[in-house]
Amino acid sequence: MGKFLRMRQVIALAVALTLAAPIAALADGKKHFKEGLKYEDNRQWDQAAREFALAVSESPSNVEYQLHLQRALVSAAIML
Repeated sequence: MGKFLRMRQVIALAVALTLAAPIAALADGKKHFKEGLKYEDNRQWDQAAREFALAVSESPSNVEYQLHLQRALVSAAIML
């Protein structure tokens, strides 16, 4: 049950960061995706999830962005 709660917290944090970022409407999805990949390589899952969430907000139909976001969220939850 504790793992489920942590995962919900990480997902809530990612959603809050996405909604709170005022520059998300002006940013390029590819830029955020590339930044997310850098964080993903360094296993900084919370930072990667934030960047992927911004990329998904720019291009919601991009399946690759969504896949990386889900992976980062799950990995961040596991790390907690």
